[in-house]
Amino acid sequence: MGEAFRVDKERPTLGQVVRYFKAMVTRRVRQAGYAFAWQRNYFEHIIRSERALRAVRRYIRYNPLRWEVDRYNPQATGPDLEARRLWEVLRRSGPGPKGLVRTRG
Repeated sequence: MGEAFRVDKERPTLGQVVRYFKAMVTRRVRQAGYAFAWQRNYFEHIIRSERALRAVRRYIRYNPLRWEVDRYNPQATGPDLEARRLWEVLRRSGPGPKGLVRTRG
């Protein structure tokens, strides 16, 4: 995030908005004295239905409570069925122009 980047101030792309947001959050959190890094290798998906929106909201709300089954937890006790349900809803909601897009965060 240290290198300079250009933003079209009239019509910024979504990527430019996200990059700017992440740069500002990172700067402020680190200035407050916290060690901080963004998660790498995440998925982006266009939410195309109310059902998918509800599934994403539920996933975000309850995600911290599911640490014991999180695939990144070395002591995970089982599969994260809620995550599987979310991805199934998103898959069924329509592939969009690029479907699920893996990005480097």
